[in-house]
Amino acid sequence: MAKPWGIDPHLTKERLLFLKKLVLEIRSDAVDEQQPQKGDGPFGLGSRVYERTGNQLWEKCRKGEIPWLTVQRENPLYYVLLIEGTPLRIFRGDHLRPRGRYLRSGLRELKKHQRDFAELENSFLPAELPDEEKRFWLMAVETDDDHRGIRVVIEQANLKGEIFNEWVIDDAAEEPPAPVTPINKPARKLPRPHVGSKQTKKRSGDESKE
Repeated sequence: MAKPWGIDPHLTKERLLFLKKLVLEIRSDAVDEQQPQKGDGPFGLGSRVYERTGNQLWEKCRKGEIPWLTVQRENPLYYVLLIEGTPLRIFRGDHLRPRGRYLRSGLRELKKHQRDFAELENSFLPAELPDEEKRFWLMAVETDDDHRGIRVVIEQANLKGEIFNEWVIDDAAEEPPAPVTPINKPARKLPRPHVGSKQTKKRSGDESKE
């Protein structure tokens, strides 16, 4: 299974780790501020996390802190991330079951920025593919029962909901398997076996009975 940067060189591991760290921190802060006793619920939490994520990323981009990222807004309730022209849609939920609205918006953003993919050597967007088979990038934030983020997955999907090349964003070093070192020991010389007739000592009362 190909890594994201093996398909699109703009999606480097360092950039994905940066986005993962930020979205998890924003969600954690919002969960800490929840006041269920005053009526706060999952809907308000989700809206607050979504809005904060877009606003904080937009502000960082405006200040030039993330030169490789653009936050494109159509209205206060909708935004999409562009990593050097590559659209990326963030959603919360099971990465294997993205909702239909995320699939539709993913395809829409892909088609809008399709010209940016034409220059990629490893373009995964052949012009002859029908719309329902074109692949776009999604970032899924999976949560536990307390709505805290437990892992972030980047993947390709199409309008049919098929998932490709999913990768759990992890900062653990990917070490190659250790090489097997052959053990070269000098041959051990064994003594020559003694070959001769086997002598048996007859004991009294040991005669065979026929």
